[in-house]
Amino acid sequence: MDYELNEPQRLLKRAAADFFAREYPLDRMRDFRHDPDTNERELWTAISAMGWNAAPFSEEIGGYPGSFMDAAVLLEEMGRGACASPFVHSAVAAGLALAEVNHPLVKAIAAGDAVTVMAPRTLLSSVQHSADGHLDGTCLAVPWVNLATHYLVPLGSQRYALVDAKAVTPDRLDSAGLDCIGRFELRDARVMDLLDPGDTGTVCGGAAVALVLLDAGSRSLDLAVAYAKDRIQFGKPIGSFQALQHKCADMLIALEAGRNLAYKAATLHGQEGFARLARYAKAYLGEAVPRVTRDAIQVHGGVGFIDDHKVQLCYRLALGLANSYGRPGDIRRDVAEIQIAAAGR
Repeated sequence: MDYELNEPQRLLKRAAADFFAREYPLDRMRDFRHDPDTNERELWTAISAMGWNAAPFSEEIGGYPGSFMDAAVLLEEMGRGACASPFVHSAVAAGLALAEVNHPLVKAIAAGDAVTVMAPRTLLSSVQHSADGHLDGTCLAVPWVNLATHYLVPLGSQRYALVDAKAVTPDRLDSAGLDCIGRFELRDARVMDLLDPGDTGTVCGGAAVALVLLDAGSRSLDLAVAYAKDRIQFGKPIGSFQALQHKCADMLIALEAGRNLAYKAATLHGQEGFARLARYAKAYLGEAVPRVTRDAIQVHGGVGFIDDHKVQLCYRLALGLANSYGRPGDIRRDVAEIQIAAAGR
Protein backbone atom coordinates (compact mmCIF):
# COMPACT_ATOMS: atom_id res chain seq x y z
CA MET A 1 0.00 0.00 0.00
CA ASP A 2 1.24 3.50 -0.86
CA TYR A 3 1.74 5.69 2.23
CA GLU A 4 3.41 8.50 0.30
CA LEU A 5 2.26 11.96 1.36
CA ASN A 6 0.95 14.33 -1.28
CA GLU A 7 2.39 17.83 -1.66
CA PRO A 8 -0.11 19.63 0.64
CA GLN A 9 0.48 17.00 3.33
CA ARG A 10 4.25 17.39 3.05
CA LEU A 11 3.88 21.16 3.42
CA LEU A 12 1.58 20.68 6.42
CA LYS A 13 4.06 18.32 8.05
CA ARG A 14 6.93 20.74 7.46
CA ALA A 15 4.92 23.63 8.89
CA ALA A 16 4.07 21.62 12.00
CA ALA A 17 7.70 20.56 12.48
CA ASP A 18 8.85 24.19 12.14
CA PHE A 19 6.18 25.34 14.58
CA PHE A 20 7.30 22.99 17.34
CA ALA A 21 11.01 23.52 16.68
CA ARG A 22 10.65 27.30 16.75
CA GLU A 23 7.84 28.04 19.20
CA TYR A 24 7.60 24.96 21.44
CA PRO A 25 10.91 23.03 21.55
CA LEU A 26 11.34 20.28 24.15
CA ASP A 27 13.06 22.69 26.54
CA ARG A 28 9.92 24.82 26.65
CA MET A 29 7.61 21.79 26.90
CA ARG A 30 9.65 20.63 29.89
CA ASP A 31 8.87 23.88 31.71
CA PHE A 32 5.09 23.53 31.29
CA ARG A 33 4.77 21.75 34.62
CA HIS A 34 5.64 24.95 36.50
CA ASP A 35 2.34 26.53 35.43
CA PRO A 36 0.47 23.83 33.48
CA ASP A 37 -2.96 25.43 33.08
CA THR A 38 -1.60 28.70 31.69
CA ASN A 39 0.92 27.03 29.39
CA GLU A 40 -1.54 24.41 28.11
CA ARG A 41 -4.10 27.08 27.32
CA GLU A 42 -1.49 29.16 25.49
CA LEU A 43 -0.33 26.16 23.43
CA TRP A 44 -3.90 25.19 22.54
CA THR A 45 -4.67 28.75 21.45
CA ALA A 46 -1.61 28.67 19.19
CA ILE A 47 -2.61 25.30 17.70
CA SER A 48 -6.16 26.53 17.07
CA ALA A 49 -4.82 29.68 15.41
CA MET A 50 -2.90 27.46 12.97
CA GLY A 51 -6.23 26.03 11.79
CA TRP A 52 -5.18 22.45 12.51
CA ASN A 53 -8.51 21.50 14.09
CA ALA A 54 -10.04 21.46 10.61
CA ALA A 55 -7.57 18.83 9.33
CA PRO A 56 -9.71 15.68 9.81
CA PHE A 57 -12.90 17.12 8.29
CA SER A 58 -14.43 17.52 4.86
CA GLU A 59 -14.95 20.95 3.35
CA GLU A 60 -18.71 20.80 3.96
CA ILE A 61 -18.19 20.95 7.72
CA GLY A 62 -15.33 23.40 7.81
CA GLY A 63 -12.39 21.21 6.82
CA TYR A 64 -9.52 21.93 4.40
CA PRO A 65 -11.05 19.70 2.76
CA GLY A 66 -9.27 17.38 5.12
CA SER A 67 -8.82 13.69 5.73
CA PHE A 68 -7.47 11.37 8.37
CA MET A 69 -4.12 11.42 6.55
CA ASP A 70 -4.00 15.21 6.89
CA ALA A 71 -4.55 14.80 10.62
CA ALA A 72 -1.99 11.97 10.69
CA VAL A 73 0.95 14.21 9.72
CA LEU A 74 0.01 16.63 12.49
CA LEU A 75 -0.41 13.84 15.04
CA GLU A 76 3.06 12.52 14.24
CA GLU A 77 4.66 15.94 14.71
CA MET A 78 2.77 16.40 17.97
CA GLY A 79 4.24 13.13 19.19
CA ARG A 80 7.71 14.16 18.07
CA GLY A 81 7.33 17.48 19.87
CA ALA A 82 5.98 15.81 23.04
CA CYS A 83 2.95 18.03 22.57
CA ALA A 84 0.13 17.26 24.98
CA SER A 85 -3.09 18.90 23.75
CA PRO A 86 -6.80 18.14 23.24
CA PHE A 87 -6.28 17.63 19.48
CA VAL A 88 -6.49 13.82 19.63
CA HIS A 89 -9.54 13.87 21.86
CA SER A 90 -11.50 16.77 20.38
CA ALA A 91 -10.62 17.19 16.69
CA VAL A 92 -10.22 13.47 16.00
CA ALA A 93 -12.05 11.20 18.48
CA ALA A 94 -15.05 13.33 19.48
CA GLY A 95 -15.02 15.36 16.25
CA LEU A 96 -15.25 12.37 13.92
CA ALA A 97 -17.82 10.73 16.21
CA LEU A 98 -19.99 13.84 15.94
CA ALA A 99 -19.38 14.00 12.19
CA GLU A 100 -20.68 10.41 11.97
CA VAL A 101 -24.10 11.62 13.15
CA ASN A 102 -23.90 15.00 11.33
CA HIS A 103 -23.98 17.03 14.53
CA PRO A 104 -23.61 20.81 14.05
CA LEU A 105 -21.05 21.05 16.88
CA VAL A 106 -18.46 19.67 14.45
CA LYS A 107 -18.20 23.05 12.73
CA ALA A 108 -17.30 24.73 16.01
CA ILE A 109 -14.67 22.05 16.68
CA ALA A 110 -13.17 22.50 13.20
CA ALA A 111 -13.07 26.26 13.70
CA GLY A 112 -11.35 25.89 17.08
CA ASP A 113 -14.30 27.42 18.92
CA ALA A 114 -15.23 24.27 20.85
CA VAL A 115 -13.27 21.54 22.62
CA THR A 116 -15.25 18.33 23.00
CA VAL A 117 -13.83 15.30 24.81
CA MET A 118 -15.18 11.81 25.32
CA ALA A 119 -15.37 10.69 28.93
CA PRO A 120 -13.94 7.15 29.01
CA ARG A 121 -15.95 4.10 29.97
CA THR A 122 -14.30 2.96 33.20
CA LEU A 123 -15.36 0.52 35.88
CA LEU A 124 -15.33 3.31 38.47
CA SER A 125 -17.45 5.73 36.43
CA SER A 126 -21.18 5.56 37.09
CA VAL A 127 -23.73 7.71 35.24
CA GLN A 128 -27.52 7.47 35.40
CA HIS A 129 -29.78 8.98 32.75
CA SER A 130 -33.12 10.03 34.21
CA ALA A 131 -36.45 10.02 32.39
CA ASP A 132 -36.52 13.83 32.31
CA GLY A 133 -33.26 13.96 30.32
CA HIS A 134 -30.78 14.76 33.08
CA LEU A 135 -27.61 13.00 34.22
CA ASP A 136 -26.29 12.09 37.64
CA GLY A 137 -23.04 10.35 38.44
CA THR A 138 -19.27 10.53 38.29
CA CYS A 139 -16.83 10.50 35.36
CA LEU A 140 -13.18 9.71 36.03
CA ALA A 141 -9.95 9.93 34.00
CA VAL A 142 -11.50 12.51 31.65
CA PRO A 143 -8.89 14.23 29.45
CA TRP A 144 -8.50 18.00 29.26
CA VAL A 145 -11.16 19.03 31.74
CA ASN A 146 -9.42 22.42 32.00
CA LEU A 147 -10.05 23.25 28.32
CA ALA A 148 -13.22 21.32 27.45
CA THR A 149 -16.36 23.19 26.40
CA HIS A 150 -18.44 20.01 25.92
CA TYR A 151 -18.34 16.39 27.03
CA LEU A 152 -19.56 13.20 25.42
CA VAL A 153 -20.66 11.15 28.43
CA PRO A 154 -20.98 7.40 27.77
CA LEU A 155 -24.32 5.75 28.53
CA GLY A 156 -25.38 2.19 27.71
CA SER A 157 -24.14 0.36 24.62
CA GLN A 158 -22.60 2.88 22.18
CA ARG A 159 -24.76 5.85 23.18
CA TYR A 160 -23.38 9.16 24.41
CA ALA A 161 -24.93 12.18 26.02
CA LEU A 162 -23.64 15.58 24.93
CA VAL A 163 -23.23 17.85 27.96
CA ASP A 164 -22.16 21.48 28.21
CA ALA A 165 -19.00 21.78 30.32
CA LYS A 166 -20.64 24.65 32.22
CA ALA A 167 -22.98 22.09 33.78
CA VAL A 168 -20.15 20.43 35.73
CA THR A 169 -17.32 21.48 38.01
CA PRO A 170 -14.20 19.48 37.11
CA ASP A 171 -11.17 18.73 39.27
CA ARG A 172 -7.71 18.21 37.82
CA LEU A 173 -6.03 15.04 39.07
CA ASP A 174 -2.34 14.27 39.48
CA SER A 175 -0.95 12.22 36.61
CA ALA A 176 2.40 10.80 35.54
CA GLY A 177 1.46 11.59 31.93
CA LEU A 178 1.54 14.92 30.13
CA ASP A 179 -2.17 15.17 29.26
CA CYS A 180 -4.40 16.99 31.73
CA ILE A 181 -6.60 14.36 33.41
CA GLY A 182 -9.54 15.10 35.70
CA ARG A 183 -12.87 14.06 37.10
CA PHE A 184 -16.28 15.64 37.41
CA GLU A 185 -19.60 15.06 39.11
CA LEU A 186 -22.90 15.24 37.26
CA ARG A 187 -25.72 16.56 39.41
CA ASP A 188 -28.98 16.81 37.50
CA ALA A 189 -26.97 17.95 34.45
CA ARG A 190 -29.07 18.71 31.38
CA VAL A 191 -28.46 16.58 28.28
CA MET A 192 -28.06 18.68 25.13
CA ASP A 193 -28.34 15.69 22.78
CA LEU A 194 -28.36 11.90 22.82
CA LEU A 195 -26.07 10.46 20.14
CA ASP A 196 -25.27 7.00 18.81
CA PRO A 197 -22.05 7.24 16.74
CA GLY A 198 -21.21 3.59 17.33
CA ASP A 199 -17.53 2.96 18.03
CA THR A 200 -16.32 5.71 15.66
CA GLY A 201 -14.87 7.90 18.40
CA THR A 202 -13.06 5.06 20.15
CA VAL A 203 -11.62 3.62 16.93
CA CYS A 204 -10.55 6.98 15.46
CA GLY A 205 -9.17 8.09 18.81
CA GLY A 206 -7.13 4.89 19.06
CA ALA A 207 -5.74 5.36 15.54
CA ALA A 208 -4.81 8.96 16.39
CA VAL A 209 -3.11 7.94 19.64
CA ALA A 210 -1.09 5.33 17.71
CA LEU A 211 0.30 8.06 15.45
CA VAL A 212 1.22 10.30 18.38
CA LEU A 213 2.90 7.37 20.13
CA LEU A 214 4.81 6.49 16.98
CA ASP A 215 6.79 9.71 16.79
CA ALA A 216 7.08 10.10 20.55
CA GLY A 217 8.97 6.82 20.36
CA SER A 218 11.00 8.01 17.36
CA ARG A 219 12.00 11.21 19.17
CA SER A 220 13.08 9.26 22.25
CA LEU A 221 15.18 6.97 20.04
CA ASP A 222 16.81 9.99 18.38
CA LEU A 223 17.67 11.43 21.81
CA ALA A 224 19.10 8.08 22.94
CA VAL A 225 21.26 7.69 19.81
CA ALA A 226 22.57 11.26 20.07
CA TYR A 227 23.48 10.72 23.73
CA ALA A 228 25.15 7.38 22.97
CA LYS A 229 27.35 9.10 20.36
CA ASP A 230 28.44 11.87 22.73
CA ARG A 231 28.77 10.09 26.09
CA ILE A 232 32.32 8.86 26.63
CA GLN A 233 33.00 5.89 28.91
CA PHE A 234 36.23 3.90 29.13
CA GLY A 235 37.72 6.23 26.55
CA LYS A 236 35.12 5.64 23.82
CA PRO A 237 31.49 6.61 23.03
CA ILE A 238 29.01 4.29 24.75
CA GLY A 239 27.32 3.89 21.36
CA SER A 240 30.24 1.68 20.36
CA PHE A 241 29.23 -0.90 22.98
CA GLN A 242 27.40 -3.81 21.44
CA ALA A 243 24.75 -4.06 24.16
CA LEU A 244 23.56 -0.50 23.53
CA GLN A 245 23.70 -0.99 19.77
CA HIS A 246 21.41 -4.01 20.09
CA LYS A 247 19.02 -2.11 22.35
CA CYS A 248 18.74 0.80 19.92
CA ALA A 249 18.30 -1.60 16.99
CA ASP A 250 15.44 -3.33 18.82
CA MET A 251 13.83 0.05 19.48
CA LEU A 252 14.04 0.95 15.79
CA ILE A 253 12.58 -2.39 14.67
CA ALA A 254 9.64 -2.01 17.07
CA LEU A 255 8.89 1.49 15.79
CA GLU A 256 9.13 0.59 12.11
CA ALA A 257 6.67 -2.28 12.58
CA GLY A 258 4.31 0.14 14.30
CA ARG A 259 4.76 2.75 11.57
CA ASN A 260 3.45 0.32 8.98
CA LEU A 261 0.37 -0.47 11.08
CA ALA A 262 -0.39 3.15 11.97
CA TYR A 263 -0.11 4.48 8.42
CA LYS A 264 -1.97 1.58 6.88
CA ALA A 265 -4.85 2.32 9.26
CA ALA A 266 -4.74 6.05 8.47
CA THR A 267 -4.78 5.34 4.74
CA LEU A 268 -7.83 3.09 5.09
CA HIS A 269 -9.97 5.59 7.01
CA GLY A 270 -13.47 5.56 5.59
CA GLN A 271 -12.92 2.17 3.95
CA GLU A 272 -13.46 -1.43 4.93
CA GLY A 273 -10.76 -2.66 7.25
CA PHE A 274 -10.05 0.68 8.95
CA ALA A 275 -11.51 -0.31 12.33
CA ARG A 276 -9.54 -3.56 12.46
CA LEU A 277 -6.23 -1.93 11.43
CA ALA A 278 -6.79 0.98 13.81
CA ARG A 279 -7.21 -1.46 16.67
CA TYR A 280 -4.10 -3.40 15.63
CA ALA A 281 -2.04 -0.20 15.50
CA LYS A 282 -3.26 1.06 18.87
CA ALA A 283 -2.76 -2.29 20.62
CA TYR A 284 0.76 -2.73 19.22
CA LEU A 285 2.06 0.80 19.74
CA GLY A 286 0.29 1.10 23.10
CA GLU A 287 2.67 -1.58 24.36
CA ALA A 288 5.73 -0.97 22.18
CA VAL A 289 6.22 2.78 22.65
CA PRO A 290 6.16 2.90 26.48
CA ARG A 291 8.82 0.17 26.30
CA VAL A 292 10.87 2.07 23.70
CA THR A 293 10.73 5.35 25.63
CA ARG A 294 11.67 3.53 28.83
CA ASP A 295 14.66 1.96 27.05
CA ALA A 296 15.68 5.42 25.82
CA ILE A 297 15.83 6.57 29.44
CA GLN A 298 18.01 3.59 30.29
CA VAL A 299 20.42 4.41 27.45
CA HIS A 300 20.91 7.78 29.13
CA GLY A 301 21.85 6.03 32.38
CA GLY A 302 21.41 7.93 35.63
CA VAL A 303 20.95 11.31 33.94
CA GLY A 304 17.88 9.96 32.13
CA PHE A 305 16.08 9.52 35.43
CA ILE A 306 16.44 13.19 36.34
CA ASP A 307 12.98 14.76 36.17
CA ASP A 308 14.25 17.73 34.16
CA HIS A 309 15.72 15.67 31.33
CA LYS A 310 14.00 16.00 27.94
CA VAL A 311 13.85 12.24 27.34
CA GLN A 312 11.38 12.05 30.21
CA LEU A 313 8.79 13.97 28.15
CA CYS A 314 8.44 11.24 25.51
CA TYR A 315 8.05 8.60 28.20
CA ARG A 316 5.43 10.59 30.09
CA LEU A 317 3.47 11.33 26.91
CA ALA A 318 3.49 7.65 25.97
CA LEU A 319 2.60 6.55 29.48
CA GLY A 320 -0.45 8.82 29.57
CA LEU A 321 -1.76 7.88 26.13
CA ALA A 322 -1.01 4.14 26.05
CA ASN A 323 -4.32 3.12 27.64
CA SER A 324 -6.50 5.83 26.07
CA TYR A 325 -9.32 4.45 23.91
CA GLY A 326 -8.72 0.92 25.12
CA ARG A 327 -5.95 -0.99 26.83
CA PRO A 328 -3.86 -3.15 24.47
CA GLY A 329 -5.08 -6.42 25.98
CA ASP A 330 -8.73 -5.38 25.79
CA ILE A 331 -8.30 -4.26 22.17
CA ARG A 332 -6.80 -7.60 21.16
CA ARG A 333 -9.71 -9.38 22.85
CA ASP A 334 -12.22 -7.21 20.98
CA VAL A 335 -10.51 -7.89 17.64
CA ALA A 336 -10.50 -11.63 18.35
CA GLU A 337 -14.23 -11.56 19.17
CA ILE A 338 -14.99 -9.67 15.95
CA GLN A 339 -12.94 -12.12 13.88
CA ILE A 340 -14.55 -15.15 15.53
CA ALA A 341 -18.03 -13.70 15.01
CA ALA A 342 -17.25 -13.01 11.34
CA ALA A 343 -15.93 -16.54 10.82
CA GLY A 344 -19.12 -18.00 12.31
CA ARG A 345 -21.42 -16.28 9.85
